[in-house]
Amino acid sequence: MTKKTIQVRDFMSLTSRQMTAEGYMVAPGNLARTGVQDYLAYELGLDADGMDPMKVIRLHRPPEEVFDMASMASFESKPVTIEHPPVAVTADNWTELAKGEVRDVTRSGDLMTGTLLIKAKDAIEALQSGKAQLSNGYTFELDMTPGTTADGRAYDGVQRNIRGNHVALVDAARCGSACRIADSQLNLEGNTMPDAKRKVTVDGIPLEVEDTAAGVIDTLIKQRDEARDALTPLKTKAAEADGLKVALDKAHADIEVLKKDVITPEARDAMVAEWAKLIGDAKRLVPELTTDGKTCLAIRREVIGALVGKDATAKAVADAVLCGKALDSAEPEVVRATFNALAAAVKTEANDAEVSANDAAVADALTGAGKANDSKTELTGREKFLARQSQSWQQ
Repeated sequence: MTKKTIQVRDFMSLTSRQMTAEGYMVAPGNLARTGVQDYLAYELGLDADGMDPMKVIRLHRPPEEVFDMASMASFESKPVTIEHPPVAVTADNWTELAKGEVRDVTRSGDLMTGTLLIKAKDAIEALQSGKAQLSNGYTFELDMTPGTTADGRAYDGVQRNIRGNHVALVDAARCGSACRIADSQLNLEGNTMPDAKRKVTVDGIPLEVEDTAAGVIDTLIKQRDEARDALTPLKTKAAEADGLKVALDKAHADIEVLKKDVITPEARDAMVAEWAKLIGDAKRLVPELTTDGKTCLAIRREVIGALVGKDATAKAVADAVLCGKALDSAEPEVVRATFNALAAAVKTEANDAEVSANDAAVADALTGAGKANDSKTELTGREKFLARQSQSWQQ
């Protein structure tokens, strides 16, 4: 057997109304009744336990609970409100919410009755305009023990320890036309009260339906709006996530581009070695060549031009590699291939040992791998500048 304290709102009726000399309204009415009433699971807070919020829960209010002395006393002198306030009525908010009070609570058959003394003008006007049904705000302990009433009606649980908090004037009551104010009597202006209908507005369209249907419509609209409200931040987060993905993709692309511009130690050493070999070959092939301020491509073209002008072998090799193209218009890779071919084919007066020593000296100076007094080659101009720069890398 499961018990929990629940705060709910039920609906009963006023049966007549009179005006006092002060302009107050005195309206006897039915406050509560015995029997089985239907609730939706969300009204009882059972959806928080995983239950379908729209599941109908049948609760029994046996006479011994409804007419318990403590239960009936809890409704005595409780405030009357216009609609249900969002919180229980207490001393902290009574001045703002209370429009009157309940008196003379008693039993009448299977009904708990009382007299409403309504003092606030806006509440009296609301009642006269059709807000003629009553809804109790109260708490009880939910005993989810199923059973069957004496007249054979099944129920899912029992309301126990019922305690009243306030009685609200509403448009539609849970118990339908039985829960109205003076259905069979005239009001002060001689007009009969309307039937137990309720006006609801669905997406701007006003409808007048039975109170039970109106309750279902209100519930569905509330659930739809809550679902829509819950979906809005999810859509915002999805858009933010898409924006982050675009930003991350761009960042990765930028990193790849930057990687291409970064010279690794290996790439640096390879470039220095290639430059050293180029200078060494150029000086060997054309000793009088000046390399200061010249690009690799310019040095290669100048060496090729100098060789083909004075060496038949060099001209033959260059013509074969250039394939008839003019030296000045040949692609850089073709010029590189021509230069390398000449460096391999053309013999100079320098012997192999001197060539190797020269290449090593230039490379050592450029990379800073050797010491100045270990080199047999005296560097000048651009080579000396690059040698100084390479030495500074190690500081």
